[in-house]
Amino acid sequence: DRRHVPHEQERRFGNITGTHQLVLELQADDIPFRLQGVIDRIDLAADGSGAHIVDYKSGNTKYTDEKIRQGRALQTPLYALALERMGISVRSSRYLLIRKREESGVLEFEGRVAEDETVQDALRQVAGFLKAIQAGQFPAIPIEPTKAGRACRDGCDLAGICRVTRYSLQKK
Repeated sequence: DRRHVPHEQERRFGNITGTHQLVLELQADDIPFRLQGVIDRIDLAADGSGAHIVDYKSGNTKYTDEKIRQGRALQTPLYALALERMGISVRSSRYLLIRKREESGVLEFEGRVAEDETVQDALRQVAGFLKAIQAGQFPAIPIEPTKAGRACRDGCDLAGICRVTRYSLQKK
């Protein structure tokens, strides 16, 4: 007996080129913004209670509520909000670390996604990012600094010119 049944893969939303989707307009604080994306997988609860969002990750980074609240893992809360805006009841969202076959950053929604505290924190982070961009600031904020002191992965093509170090991240 399965709790979730796979329903749809690569669900596009927003105004993605080549589709006829409506623009999805959201608001973070007092800043309106448009969101578009592709949800990797949507499962439906076997009991018909709603949808469960799965976002595949090829890396090993574990995502926590804290990272979501800090704006370092925004995909699944925003995807949940987008799906709810499309009229679909969402019960949970999660990241699936493919290599480890492990779930991470699981958010369970009791009521409306739009009223969830973690989703509200994620939207506040989006607002902060939008304000910084409007001010011409584009900070590099990686999820996890490397052991070598660099902020990015060892395989990053721009590691040699990156201005973000572990020390600069600790100062914040």
